[in-house]
Amino acid sequence: MQKGILEAQRQEQEAIDRYDLFVWLCQAVRQCLESWTSEYTLTSSQHARETLETAIDLMKELGSIKINAYAQDLKKHEEELLAPLAWLEQQLSSWRDVEQDRAFALEMESSYIPTGQT
Repeated sequence: MQKGILEAQRQEQEAIDRYDLFVWLCQAVRQCLESWTSEYTLTSSQHARETLETAIDLMKELGSIKINAYAQDLKKHEEELLAPLAWLEQQLSSWRDVEQDRAFALEMESSYIPTGQT
């Protein structure tokens, strides 16, 4: 009887751990699909793709039929999930290039030390 209780407690802890990992991975998926990062920069569609694929792979390793089915659904809809980020990245690419050039020019200007002045 004691052995049965210990086995039940072990299974319960495994289920809790699996759930916690699943919730954490779902949060990572949600965050990677956000347009803006916590540092107020545009999310890279490539970074989002890598994060999504990693989360899907990790979900499949959790050993749950339902979680595995969810991971397969995410994989099936991966392009649809990433499409808004790719579109936004494309729409803002010319603006980002201008801003990067402007930032570089300002950096160069601030580091310029005129010769012949004391």
